[in-house]
Amino acid sequence: MKKYAVIFLVLFGMITFRNVAFGQEGNYKMYVFPFPLDIQVLKGSFEIDSNTFILIPEKATSQDNFLAGLIANEFADKYELPVIINRKKTFTPADKCILIGDITIPL
Repeated sequence: MKKYAVIFLVLFGMITFRNVAFGQEGNYKMYVFPFPLDIQVLKGSFEIDSNTFILIPEKATSQDNFLAGLIANEFADKYELPVIINRKKTFTPADKCILIGDITIPL
């Protein structure tokens, strides 16, 4: 679950702030808070489309609901792309989702 939290923080920071810059030596300057303890930058992309959804636990906290709404509104306002919020107990590798949650409430 910790791995998914780190992935989420990186995706959220890159999508929301879009301020990931490269230094002269090619080092990444990450504008993500809190700063992740471990990060891997890999090739590939995550395209947001009509199949993408925001996934929160069935027993989501108020912070989970707030963050999910914030991200959904960001996609709707900035990119005119509605992203729905789903509550589930589990997810499959085939699900194209943005995972939001706390390590204390695992999916």
